[in-house]
Amino acid sequence: MLENNTSSKRDLPSFSSLSLEGINLYALRLGNDNLINYANSALCKLVELSRDAILGMKLTDINHKEYTDVFGHLNQLIEDSKKNETQKGEIKLNNGGEFSFTITPTKEYIDIILRDSSEEGKLKQFVNKYISPNLGDLTHEEMLSFTYPERRNMSLSFTDLRGFTAMSEKLSPEEIRNIINTYLDETIRAVDDNQATVDKIV
Repeated sequence: MLENNTSSKRDLPSFSSLSLEGINLYALRLGNDNLINYANSALCKLVELSRDAILGMKLTDINHKEYTDVFGHLNQLIEDSKKNETQKGEIKLNNGGEFSFTITPTKEYIDIILRDSSEEGKLKQFVNKYISPNLGDLTHEEMLSFTYPERRNMSLSFTDLRGFTAMSEKLSPEEIRNIINTYLDETIRAVDDNQATVDKIV
């Protein structure tokens, strides 16, 4: 059974500005025919469909073992709502999952923004701020290790350019920039190739 708390509000930020908040937002756009004409990559991954497959579908056509009811519920809210009225609320799922949503209609289209607001979803968003993108698919047990202190053997590497200060005194700012950029490109590539994380560049 789904539960939702819905409130109406006008003049919320546009679809594009909402999308800039980050990759953890699931974004959809419906045309006047109520068919999907845009879906971001995060949404496609959530429902396990390619972008080509999802374009042209109705919300009620999205058939996923966990999220079918979410899109059916959103579709019902859109049908029941008054024209040009923005809706915000939350949808709770039987499995404990929870999504917050914003539905923003305009004359040409309807924008839908979903955010996983469950505890596990919030934890994933937190973890993804501190690890490399290629480490994003952690198991549930691995995710839980971020919630409490833990002793681990780890390898750290501090790197520097030998003689950089003396060298930089003889070079132009443009030459220095090119050297630093080349160095960082190679260093970060080596880190990524070994599934490690760059903590900071100073």
